[in-house]
Amino acid sequence: MPIRMNHRALVAAAGGSAVITLIAGQAIAAPAWGPVHVFAPPGRAGAFGPLVVANDRGDAAVVWVDRVSGRVRVAQRPAGHGWRSAATVSPPKLAAEDEQVAIDPRGDEVAVWDAFDGQHELMQAATRRAGHGWGDPATLGSLAPGNPARPQVAIDAEGAATVVWRSGAGAAGRIQMVHRTAAGHWGRKVRLPESGPSTVDPDIAVDAKGNAVVAWQRILGTGTAAIQVTRHRLGRPWSVPHTVSTESDDSEGVQVASDARGDAVVIWRSCSADASTCGVQAARRPAGGGWHSPATLSATGQNTIDPHLALDARGDAMVTWDRVLEGVSEGVEMARHGARGAWHGPVLLDGAGWSSAVALDARGDAVVTFQITGDPDQIDTMRRPHDGSWSAPVRLSTARATGSSVASDARGDAIAVWQQTSSDQTQIAARIRPAQ
Repeated sequence: MPIRMNHRALVAAAGGSAVITLIAGQAIAAPAWGPVHVFAPPGRAGAFGPLVVANDRGDAAVVWVDRVSGRVRVAQRPAGHGWRSAATVSPPKLAAEDEQVAIDPRGDEVAVWDAFDGQHELMQAATRRAGHGWGDPATLGSLAPGNPARPQVAIDAEGAATVVWRSGAGAAGRIQMVHRTAAGHWGRKVRLPESGPSTVDPDIAVDAKGNAVVAWQRILGTGTAAIQVTRHRLGRPWSVPHTVSTESDDSEGVQVASDARGDAVVIWRSCSADASTCGVQAARRPAGGGWHSPATLSATGQNTIDPHLALDARGDAMVTWDRVLEGVSEGVEMARHGARGAWHGPVLLDGAGWSSAVALDARGDAVVTFQITGDPDQIDTMRRPHDGSWSAPVRLSTARATGSSVASDARGDAIAVWQQTSSDQTQIAARIRPAQ
């Protein structure tokens, strides 16, 4: 059933979702976002990305790919300070893509990406200790050309990191992984022991103790796919994979998140046999427990794309996605889950928005960013306190903008980044909203 909300807004049911319509004179006060910071200096031809991450104390990192050189760049913002100049972390003469970055509680960072040297796809990584520069990039593995690794990385409270990626496609797919110790030593590339054949597109999350959850898409003999997960507790082997999706559906687009104590959530798109509709589904696993049955978050029969997941320190979860009709986005929707409650939603946040991102702070306050189609396209944001209501949309960008990402620290400082075009130059921009 659609949700009806009461929060200084008139809510009406439409298209299977609650719709937020703010009443004039009663809109929630707009958050105080700081000025726009542009990373790429004038004169550069462009940039791809970006992705932003933050740790609890407020250290942040932004990663993107420079359009001219094809190299990965990362910029840092130490807690309580301004942005540092971006550093180039990938080697020259290699075209990089699928860049990711993770940051631990001390501010140590690990960046990973897929690079092409003209003959092979290379899975590469670089690391940085807080207060120091980036080390030389390391090649963790190689693949046949045409099979991008799509790496993912997670880092625990002690600074130990694990990188996972796909090796091959379809029936040849395998999940590869490399572990990096807290002391900074990369191990050997190994196949994730329980992933088996026909496994692709993994994602990974770790809790504060370093216990890991890996989820992936497994191609089934029927031509459809299922979402599977495995867990690893320190000192124990990887668990037998558990299928969290319904095997009769074609499932794709897996993402996983874990909080510090080990609560985990997996989301994915579950598609009909003819792929005419793809809904958003989720499964939860409380710390120390088993996986719950999957829940469908989007409205029955509604087509969706581009789901995103955020999890706070209490295990509360929020998921956003685009709802789609005949290939055209019809707005950004969300669903949320309390740590000991049930899923609530879907709720339509903005009927003109698409390509969303979501972040939660330690209390569960939410920040969502999304793209607005126009002339030019722009990036907007909305905020929801954990015990309150959604704000009116706030415009973040000041030029043609696409591709936003957002992160929050424990106290609620929010950082939004996006790609913007001004005077034929594509640059990476950011704004910060201090906790209120």
